[in-house]
Formats: sequence, C-alpha cells, structure tokens
Amino acid sequence: MTPEKIHAFRKSKKLTQSELGELCGVKKMSVSSWETGRTQPSGAARRLLEEYMLGQRCILPLTAGEEALLDEAVRKGDYADREAFLSASLLHLIKHGKF
Repeated sequence: MTPEKIHAFRKSKKLTQSELGELCGVKKMSVSSWETGRTQPSGAARRLLEEYMLGQRCILPLTAGEEALLDEAVRKGDYADREAFLSASLLHLIKHGKF
C-alpha cells in the first residue's frame, strides 16, 4: 500500500481526503500523511482501507433521496443497519436473479 496507490484510489472514487478519512475512521490530516508518505495507515484504518481498495467493501454514492429510501427499507425490513439490508438484498438477487 504505497502513497501513490492510496492517492490514486481516492481520486478514482472521487473522494476528498476528508471523505476517505471518514470512511476509515480518521481525520483528513491522516489521509494527507498517508498520501505524502509521512505515515502509513495502521490498525483499523489500515484494515478498512485495504477492504475498500480490494473491493471487499463498497462505496455507494447516494443522493439524499436514495439515502432516505434505503433507511426506510432498513426500518421496514427490521434490519440492524444498512449493511445488513444490502447484504440480504444482494444475496437474494444472486440466488433469484431478481427482487
């Protein structure tokens, strides 16, 4: 995980340093330090960043309306959170080919 790869990943996802930091549980300054090579991601932030970069976690840019619909589906389906709802929905789609 080089500074260049972190920077290229962030840019490819059209994220600011603050947004990537939020996804990884750190501040903008940490992301800046990773991208300049002053520091390396560590601990939970490193694990999360690796998962995003490997595609094991996804970044879904949603509009405010889409977020509201997603939150409503989570509530109506009695799911613990968005991740649980999206995981169940994806498994259903894979198994049945439709919703």
